[in-house]
Amino acid sequence: MTKKSLNHSSLLPDTLQEAISTLRDIEQNYINAINRLETENTALKDEHYKDKELKRLQEKINYLTENMHRGFPITEEEEEKINAWKDNHILEKHWKPKKYVTKQGPVDCTFSYQFFPTILDTTRIVKCSCGAEFSF
Repeated sequence: MTKKSLNHSSLLPDTLQEAISTLRDIEQNYINAINRLETENTALKDEHYKDKELKRLQEKINYLTENMHRGFPITEEEEEKINAWKDNHILEKHWKPKKYVTKQGPVDCTFSYQFFPTILDTTRIVKCSCGAEFSF
């Protein structure tokens, strides 16, 4: 027994062949549309990632700029504590109503920041010209 190959298209009427051909064309159009949409979706995700990354980098730049304006490697919370101590120290030790006062405080009151590296950490001190110290 020999097998004969059948050509199915010869068995189908012309209108049915046209319908199948049309369906294949429609299917191919859908496949092309899906591929195009997947490509666009990937591009949009990449763009969104870039926007998020740019935002993160801008926040980091802003944070570093704020730290740079303080002039020392101290946090904002530490700066607030230092300023509170300085204000309190000026009022308690140096404030005299008729004494000449500058923007930084009384003339006889100046502050220096000292940083001493140690094995474990860096000791950081704010020192007043009168000798009072504040470690932070």
